Amino acid sequence: MRAALLLALAAADTCDLPLLPSFTARPARIDSDCPRVYVYDLPQLYDYEIPWSELHTANVTQIFGAPCHDGILDEFDTNQYSLAMIVLWRLATSERCGAVADPHDADLYFVPTWPAAKGLPAWDRACGHPANAKVKHLPYLNERTAHRHFFIVGKGHVVPKRDCKYWWLRPEGLLARATRFAYSDQYGRSHTLASYGPAPFDNASLAKQLAGDRISDDGGIAPHLFSVPYPAAVHAWGGHSRPWEASEERPILAAYVGGDRNGTFSYLRPKIASICEASDACESSAPHDGSRVCGVRCVPGLRRTMMRATFCLQPGGDSPYRKSVFDAALAGCIPVVFSQQLARVAPWQRGNFPEHFVVLNGAAVQRGEIDVMRTLAGIPQTKIAELRRNLAGVAPMLQYSIDDSVRNDAFEALLRGALAVATERERLRDGHARHESVVVLKTLL
Repeated sequence: MRAALLLALAAADTCDLPLLPSFTARPARIDSDCPRVYVYDLPQLYDYEIPWSELHTANVTQIFGAPCHDGILDEFDTNQYSLAMIVLWRLATSERCGAVADPHDADLYFVPTWPAAKGLPAWDRACGHPANAKVKHLPYLNERTAHRHFFIVGKGHVVPKRDCKYWWLRPEGLLARATRFAYSDQYGRSHTLASYGPAPFDNASLAKQLAGDRISDDGGIAPHLFSVPYPAAVHAWGGHSRPWEASEERPILAAYVGGDRNGTFSYLRPKIASICEASDACESSAPHDGSRVCGVRCVPGLRRTMMRATFCLQPGGDSPYRKSVFDAALAGCIPVVFSQQLARVAPWQRGNFPEHFVVLNGAAVQRGEIDVMRTLAGIPQTKIAELRRNLAGVAPMLQYSIDDSVRNDAFEALLRGALAVATERERLRDGHARHESVVVLKTLL
């Protein structure tokens, strides 16, 4: 696969990108400690063009997007809503973590409900389909396995509505025990409405309180919901050096890649855009600025934006969550976040590591009580070096690898976390005391 990827990247100047290799047969799973996952084949709830039984034949660009021209080796034009398809493809092609064919051999059960990458209108259509009710009758869902089932939504958790309630927002019976993954966490004050939480949201104690008990509580909206990283632009493959390992000098203090649109969760964007525009120490650019190169939209790309900066400013967008946070982290640019939603995002991939984000009070920034650029300029170089070392340590688990070259990437961390929570819930059911370490999965990462 590596040679073909190099060939594709080398052909960038001519735009002659050959199809990357696909598998004629699903690789045999090797003996490993990776959780064994059974994937339900549910054609009536499956909306990707290649069926699950043949997904191993899909090539890299169909799942991860085209390699970025003038980018870095690991940079791709990835659809940010493609989480479920990436997990499925890795289960279909991984030797270490490949899916098992016999459900009786499984540690976990993945139910791929509407896995294709899509926006709000397509989700609305999918959730209006009567097939959603059939999830209640999964053949391997029972008292012993219910908490070992999991669902994935490649959007914020508030998106699947209507008849998706049967398996997502308001599941009943055994389905309420399943684990759920999305890009967001539930911080609602109500057990009847899905919510991203308040905006601004700067109170860490309140965030912990509103998050509730996601391990043992079967009630409420989208029970057992955990946020995981967006599929960013970076996906490791082969044995070459990674962008988060780059040690060269960064010529600017801060970068902001984004617009200035105002909204409930993007209320800080106009302020951040103006702060960056007014400072000689900050560079701003709109996402995909400039013309497309050979049809690929990764322009100007990470090398020309985030990899030039020490800090990357990350105000909220349509939701409090941003793919750009993970682009920055994987480019070795320390994310600066302005809400508790982003400060606490992806706890399984980030919770076991020392400080690697800068968290500023968004409301105070909006009121002009915090000078963002002066605050960042005042951070000692020793502290910056520590933050970058910590970020390099956590970065491998913030990206979804193309192959098995990175152990415990975001894909594997998701599976290991799901199994850890399932095991802990069995312990609690049997009357044992809680293992607090399960919350951050210290034993697994």
